[in-house]
Amino acid sequence: ENSSKFDFILMNIKAPDATAHDRSPEEKKWVMERIDEAMGNLLGIEDDALVILTGDHSTSSTTGEHTGDPVPLILYTSGIRTIPSERFSEGACARTGFTIKSGDLMNYALQITDRLEKYGA
Repeated sequence: ENSSKFDFILMNIKAPDATAHDRSPEEKKWVMERIDEAMGNLLGIEDDALVILTGDHSTSSTTGEHTGDPVPLILYTSGIRTIPSERFSEGACARTGFTIKSGDLMNYALQITDRLEKYGA
């Protein structure tokens, strides 16, 4: 509600990381399913909005430690080229072949939504 009042909205959901640190893969799965259900609410936001869904790092549910593994990424907005994926998971996102360094993400996001005049040239 009222998303048009903001240029940028950041949501940080700590629960998946916390459950991985606790070495609770089943609880992490349950948390991720609840997040997935809640993401449907974002589909109704205005067409010019950009939703970026990702993590800031990966955490192993086996060791409870941070890892250097890539994290999944979704960029959702109108008018951008899409890369089909059967679901949102580490494996499914890896199979798309799309990669980006974290330091480039915001510039890329601004560029694909015409909020940045020029990027990468």
